[in-house]
Amino acid sequence: MRFRGGWNLGLGALLALGLLGGCSDSTSASDDGGQDGVDGADDGGQDGGEGDLPDAADGADTTPGCGNGVAEENESCDGEDLRGQTCAGLGYTGGELACSECKLDRTGCASACDNDLCETGETATSCSADCGARDVACGTFHTCAVRNDGTLWCWGGEAGLQAGGMGRTSVPRPVPGITGASQVCAGEGHTCVLIGSGVRCFGRNGFGEAGQHPGQAFVFPPAVVPGLEQGVTGISCGRFHTCAKGDGKVTCWGRNDSGQAGAPRTVRLHTPVETAMPEVVGVATGGRHTCASSGVSAVYCWGYGAEGALGSGVGEWTTAPGASLLPDTNGQVGAGDRHACANRFSLGGEDPALYCWGANEYGQVGQPAGAPVLSPQLVQMPSASMVAGGAAHTCALRFHGVYCWGRNDAGQLGDGTTTSTHVPREIALDARSLSVGESHTCVVLRDDLTVRCWGSNLQHQLGIGSADRQSLIPVEPVGL
Repeated sequence: MRFRGGWNLGLGALLALGLLGGCSDSTSASDDGGQDGVDGADDGGQDGGEGDLPDAADGADTTPGCGNGVAEENESCDGEDLRGQTCAGLGYTGGELACSECKLDRTGCASACDNDLCETGETATSCSADCGARDVACGTFHTCAVRNDGTLWCWGGEAGLQAGGMGRTSVPRPVPGITGASQVCAGEGHTCVLIGSGVRCFGRNGFGEAGQHPGQAFVFPPAVVPGLEQGVTGISCGRFHTCAKGDGKVTCWGRNDSGQAGAPRTVRLHTPVETAMPEVVGVATGGRHTCASSGVSAVYCWGYGAEGALGSGVGEWTTAPGASLLPDTNGQVGAGDRHACANRFSLGGEDPALYCWGANEYGQVGQPAGAPVLSPQLVQMPSASMVAGGAAHTCALRFHGVYCWGRNDAGQLGDGTTTSTHVPREIALDARSLSVGESHTCVVLRDDLTVRCWGSNLQHQLGIGSADRQSLIPVEPVGL
């Protein structure tokens, strides 16, 4: 959604905001630049009539202008008159603010790393403990990341599928009202975050995917999902439905025309319903299906299965978990738009292995491109610590590398080409987490907790602030 608006300010208001003329805020005595925007004293900096002016006989400088000790309309400060501003008020931990040539001198201000606040002057590179990314989520056309200070940042979704209800943004912006976040997931036009052990969602809600009555087509600011105020340990967003896990259970809500929410078929389901399966340890939502792994070492899928997304061996759909697909799984399960994957434990001396199934027109399940793969098949790579799927590509983490395969027309495999392949391609990145959108991919790097993304940028989902339609190699979102 695009928001339009305008300001109609008179000359006096512009002067009061520090937008016209005069000295400006600076980090050093020699800096030039913009105004700091703090209101000046009324009527040329004087508070009263002539009786309030300093006595010239006492040696005070009563001449208007910089150096008279009075911060006037066009000055950020003057001498000891800092207009009540402090280092803390400007976003620093502390320190002493000074004035130099009627411009604020911030060189005495300081930030403290590892205090759960990403403060002015800190970046993910200089203080990953506060400013580094904790989690990243790729929606269909937008992307969001949770920083270590608990704030949520989103970008992309230019065609009305807004990143957090903030309108158009081609670079990361903080979502208002979100603090204390630890996880994030993103769908076609909605986003959910885990705060403490409760779930809040916002964005599109036509199917109830944001957890509110579908009569509310769009949710913002972020709203608590009723019934999930606590007890949640993980969340996953499908295209138009959402699932949460906690206490060994999985609950889902949103679009359910194929049973993907685990309830009798209905188009809209805004109230979370519990799916009957034991000891849930992992859950992954796809386009119109859901898969979950259990503590009894098995994978179950439900929803739309016409192209093999359920891995049951037949192209059918179901509203409840079917038979176990893979014994001895380790909890790692991922879902794409019409396919899914799961990691399997080592058995009898065999190495751990990754299996995928479902639609395969671009080789996204790790088999030569062709007809749907109706049951789990071994991928030509060892086990993965994390796996995720997009519209027609798949990516996985293994040790210190990222591997991707499937469709690559927008560079979503990140290998510098646009050639699709069923063979996993390695991207030389040491990542700790991974997320896959429709045609783009993002990871959080292990060393400095910065984010890298690649693939389609048609709706600015890479966050690089440019009009480039795609990036074939990893790039870093601007300002995150």
